[in-house]
Amino acid sequence: MVQKISGMPSGGAAQGTDKIEISRDVATVPTTLQLQLSAIVALVTAAVVDGAPATLDTLNELAAAIADDANFAAAMTTALGLRAPLASPSLTGTPTAPTAAPGTNTTQIATTAFVDAVRALLAPLASPALTGTPTAPTAAPGTNTTQIATTAFIQSAVSALISSSPAALDTLNELATALGNDPNFATSMATALGLRAPLASPALTGTPTAPTAAPGTNTTQLATTAFVDAVRALLAPLASPALTGTPTAPTASAGTRNTQLATTDYVDRDHWRVLARGNVAIPLTGTTAETDYVLVTVPGGAMGPNGAIRITTLASAGASNANAKNIRYRFGGNAFQNFSLASTLSNEGMRTVANRNSQTAQVAAVSGPTTFGNVGAAPAVLAIDTSAPFDIRITGLLANAGDTLTLERYLIEILYGA
Repeated sequence: MVQKISGMPSGGAAQGTDKIEISRDVATVPTTLQLQLSAIVALVTAAVVDGAPATLDTLNELAAAIADDANFAAAMTTALGLRAPLASPSLTGTPTAPTAAPGTNTTQIATTAFVDAVRALLAPLASPALTGTPTAPTAAPGTNTTQIATTAFIQSAVSALISSSPAALDTLNELATALGNDPNFATSMATALGLRAPLASPALTGTPTAPTAAPGTNTTQLATTAFVDAVRALLAPLASPALTGTPTAPTASAGTRNTQLATTDYVDRDHWRVLARGNVAIPLTGTTAETDYVLVTVPGGAMGPNGAIRITTLASAGASNANAKNIRYRFGGNAFQNFSLASTLSNEGMRTVANRNSQTAQVAAVSGPTTFGNVGAAPAVLAIDTSAPFDIRITGLLANAGDTLTLERYLIEILYGA
């Protein structure tokens, strides 16, 4: 058996194409040469194998590894040209890949089957028919765009719309009911108001009516003809009225001479008015205590600040003796006049007391034996409040209870003075 070894020239020099033939029939090769050849073969084999794995350290194994293809490199180049790169491949045709499990969220390729499965769980952008309880971000109050309005946004808008509306008017239905379900409520109201009279200075027409006020009402309430007639029935006519009760009227000023009604006050101011009079004899005997013949109460203010009271009396004694028999005039409790009938049978006396420009200050002639004439004393000054009721009294006082003093007549008059 003979094996050809290339690359080993004769004499040990490399000659490129030189070849030697070594006989492998060791039986015919000397021992020394055999050893040399074995070393050479081992050296050449090691250089060819050069650390190749055991499964690829022979030419046969290498040929098997490349499918015995003498054009393996060209075939591989052609095959690689038909493959896509791992980085950013531009695939053509209809590429396929394993479909990931639902819910996968990795860098694994998503197939159309995976996308369809996901799409089946999603809503379309156009007119989606959402189910369950869809959610979305809530827009800021006042947003007016195509952004989805959540229930929170709507509730906020409704709350802002309702604001502080009462519970009975916080829905459109309640508002519509309040407006009488009238879509033209404003126009209807404007028309109705046009048929109404204003509150201020209305110019009513036709025959307006109103509730009739109760008799005696004195307010801004409208007076109906019925109210006026009821009032008129209580009034006197201007022509020849037949007044009843105690009619009153303004008092004319002093000296007035015309057709104005004259009141009792006007008459009193110009004339003395009788408060009390008597012509029946009133005897006094059997006592020495001062005793009233006459007591008259004068109404407060009847004199005025400058009025006067005048008292006139006629008295007689039963016998002429030296015993004191006195007739006294008392004004508000104060005795301002005393006539004595000692040693005489009769006396006619008269005294006047007048307010002095005040209802609490009076002046009168001092007490004396006569009605008129000179008296050796200053006038009497009193301080009775005539603005309040006060008493006028005519009294008698006997020094001896066995005497008699008779008041034959008396006259008490008043004159008003403003």
